[in-house]
Amino acid sequence: MLPPSLRGTFRTDERARASYSEGAGIYRIVPEAVAVPADVADLQTLVRWAARGGHALVPRGAGSAMGGGNVGAGVVVDLTAMAPALLEIDPDARTARTSAGITHGELSLAASRHGLRLPPDPSSM
Repeated sequence: MLPPSLRGTFRTDERARASYSEGAGIYRIVPEAVAVPADVADLQTLVRWAARGGHALVPRGAGSAMGGGNVGAGVVVDLTAMAPALLEIDPDARTARTSAGITHGELSLAASRHGLRLPPDPSSM
């Protein structure tokens, strides 16, 4: 696998792959590689590379989901470094906007200040 040219990182070493093989759930799947795009342009380069080469991309945020969606056999894409932390609650619309690195626990705490909650209860709680 020839990695794309990124300003961020693209690693295929055993240590990086092992560290992204688990999330908060019970699943353990060692990925083929780990990518940490520096910005949106980097992410676009990665997506084009994956589409051309038929590589599966597995998006990952804080890794706190228990459903297994944050691990996979393809290239795990760590999105937490792409943007500053974003956590906005609109209590009137009952919506929230967050960036990839925000955990469910952080979101729930912010929502609770407005009498709101997000029902799922992952390990980050």
